Amino acid sequence: MIEIIFLIVQSVTLLASMPQVVKLVKMKQSDELSIFTWSIWLISQFVSLAYVLSINNIPLIMVNTVWSLFYLVMMVLIFKYRTKCRAKRRKSRR
Repeated sequence: MIEIIFLIVQSVTLLASMPQVVKLVKMKQSDELSIFTWSIWLISQFVSLAYVLSINNIPLIMVNTVWSLFYLVMMVLIFKYRTKCRAKRRKSRR
């Protein structure tokens, strides 16, 4: 029963985080996001995923895999849009 509640809470939390991805894609700007903070979250999620894989807990493996993918997508988008933003600034200075 507690695992079902956990899965529901994690699903709602993940859905609540989706607007960040949507905003990042729409704005195409990531200067306000901390690479350090998102990196820590990604690393901690990978460590958590390694742990749940070692104990073979399927519901936790599913949750941690989805969160790891979410953090990975965020990191890719942060780097992508930070690079684009800096390139545009350089062009506008010339």
